[in-house]
Order: sequence, then structure tokens, then C-alpha cells
Amino acid sequence: RSGPRALRQAVTAARYLGRVVPHLRSELRHGSLLHVQGLFGIWLTEITVRGVRGTPVVFTPHNLFARTGGRRAYRSIARSIRAADVAVGFSVADADEIARIGGRGVVAPFVFTHPEPDESASSRWRSTFGEGAHVGMLGQIRSDKRPDVFVEACALVGIRPIIVGKDLGGLAAAQDAATRLGTGLTLVEGFLPLQDFVDVLSSLDVVVSPQTTASTSGPLALARDLGVATVANDVGGLGEVATVTTSEQTPEALASAI
Repeated sequence: RSGPRALRQAVTAARYLGRVVPHLRSELRHGSLLHVQGLFGIWLTEITVRGVRGTPVVFTPHNLFARTGGRRAYRSIARSIRAADVAVGFSVADADEIARIGGRGVVAPFVFTHPEPDESASSRWRSTFGEGAHVGMLGQIRSDKRPDVFVEACALVGIRPIIVGKDLGGLAAAQDAATRLGTGLTLVEGFLPLQDFVDVLSSLDVVVSPQTTASTSGPLALARDLGVATVANDVGGLGEVATVTTSEQTPEALASAI
């Protein structure tokens, strides 16, 4: 657990191939059904979906795009979708893409189970964020989510951007944009327990998702349930959950939508 990441991944993959896959093959009986969820190592997922014979396989990839691995990884996802008896998407856009790939797709409504907001906690967050409109971007802070474009859009509207989440490589660009444009940046960094996440989100006026590729979005779905307005680029299934979408992936278009 404490060794280099590449070594840990190799050991985990070896154990999975040596133990889990043979176990599945030996234990699945007639009448069984195997449900594979997520992309837990894209090629391991493919081996699991394609390696079980004689048992119906339901595959829920969660995302229909690969954040790493490029075209090779996407082709692996596509092969897994075609090999499964049914592939589950969380949006009509996903189901259409599954059909385009050659799979049998069904749509499962994206239900976000969550506690109710604590109004006193949400009020404290509003006080922390200060006067004016509270517009935030929530979730993992990745470069493909374009937090820097979010900051630029907020600058055009004349509001201070709020970013909430764990940094996975996108924060520096957002901070650089905030410094360059003089907007300032309110940052709640790190992974929040679900209740805290709900309280923060419910304190906002608008939740923004400017990412360039997506299947669906947990923060947008949660915001919809809580009655908070949302803005998103019209990619993947985001248009099915967002209040307002923009087809132009620019700070100006995002600012207008906000």
C-alpha cells in the first residue's frame, strides 16, 4: 500500500487476474447474472466482461469516455460494451452512444441519494462566502472540467468564483486565472462528507459545470434535487440535468448562461 503507485497497480492487477477472474468463472452458475460497474482499470474491466462465458453480463461503465489511455482505452470500453448482454447508461445521450458503439443500451435514471440540507449550516456557508451572488463549481478539480474557464466566466459576470472539491490537477490553472483577472477565489479544498457537500451546495445560487466531456454529473443531479439552478456545457448527458446549457465552450458563453 505504501509503495510506488505503478508497482501497487501492477500487484493489484496481478492479484485480480490470478484470483478474482478465476473465482468468477468457477462460482457463477446457471441462472446467475454478473453486474460489472465502473472502469476499475479499463483493461481489467474488459477482461472481466469478456472473460465470463455462459452467464449474462450487465455492464454499467459510469463514463463512456477514458480520462487516460486515449483511443486505445476508448476502444477497450467499446469492446466491453459490445461484449455485455446489456450496457447501462445514466442518460439518453449515453444510451444513444452505447447503441452507436454496437451495444444493447438501457437508461437507468440517475438517482442521487442524499440527506436533506441543514439550513443552519447552509446559512453559515453563505456568510462565509460573503455578499453577492454565490456561484460555484463542485466536485473533483480536474483540468478537463476547465476550472480556469469557470473563473474567467465569473470575471466577466463580476462575481467571485467559488470552487469546492479535491484537487486532481486542475486547481493551479484556476488560481492562475483568478490572480491574472483579479477576481479572487474562494476555495473549499478537499473531500467533503456528503452532509457537508449538500450543505455547501444548497448555499449556492448557481452551480456551474464547464467540462468538455461527460456522461452525467453528480453535482448537477444533486443541485437539481435541491432546487439550485445549474449551468453546463451541452455535452454528454449534462443537458438532461442542467437548468441552462451552452453549446459554445467559451468563457463568454458560460458567463451569459450564468
